[in-house]
Amino acid sequence: MGRLSKVARGKHRWIGIRGEITINSRDELTTIFSEILENCEWKLYDFKSLDQNCLFIIKTNLKDYAKTLNLINSHVSFETLTSSGKIKLIRERIF
Repeated sequence: MGRLSKVARGKHRWIGIRGEITINSRDELTTIFSEILENCEWKLYDFKSLDQNCLFIIKTNLKDYAKTLNLINSHVSFETLTSSGKIKLIRERIF
């Protein structure tokens, strides 16, 4: 069976995020973000943990994009840095 066409896959946005919190694993971050974005569809892609901060990229559907931004930015420990329709641009900007 072939791949889905570009239109069938739907539109999405990649969001680069900084967390001012110590996170030791992807699983830990996924658990925290599942609570923050409980009603939004999202997926964790890149994750880099620094001393007291972490940088990571999530993918969300375009229909959930505005809601996702509001939920992330309203949380004390996280802030969005950049977003785009292309993950390559996000990686260049935050890593």
